[in-house]
Amino acid sequence: MIIHHILEIIRAAGIISADVAFTDYHTSYRRMRRMMRYGVDSYLELNDFKKHKESERNRFNSLLWYLKKKGLIERKKGNKWKITEGGIKWLKTHSHKLIPFESNELKKGEKIIIIFDIPEKSKKKRDWLRKSLVNIDFKMLQKSVWMGDSKLPEEFILEMKNLNIISYIHIFSIKEKGSIDFK
Repeated sequence: MIIHHILEIIRAAGIISADVAFTDYHTSYRRMRRMMRYGVDSYLELNDFKKHKESERNRFNSLLWYLKKKGLIERKKGNKWKITEGGIKWLKTHSHKLIPFESNELKKGEKIIIIFDIPEKSKKKRDWLRKSLVNIDFKMLQKSVWMGDSKLPEEFILEMKNLNIISYIHIFSIKEKGSIDFK
């Protein structure tokens, strides 16, 4: 679970420094206030805390090197880390949280209606589909009925197949106006 969170943070940030997790900003001020308020004994407790913090830093760095060895992240100049393609693939296959589909290359076309009935046991996949439909400019008519005027990207359809939800989805294209005329 911790690997998932670290990869998500690195993916969202682009490149991070390992030092971000262990900043010592204002430590001396806190130490002085603690000594003034609670006496010298509290200063000794603070030193124990520093040792603990250093131990945590070492564990975190070991985890980063483990992720590097697995090919999920790569080290950049200095102490900076970036997620790799392998890390992104790992997130997609091990993620409890599906990343919604996005596309910048939407082609306008005829109206498309998507109707789906994805079972409750696949709720996360259903939520993924709804978020993805919003991302590709579809509008919700009902919770499971959506309409848009952009062609569905092939990658989107492939992703639905990979998630094994395509059998619950019906896609209709509307070429002509219906026969009902409202006057």
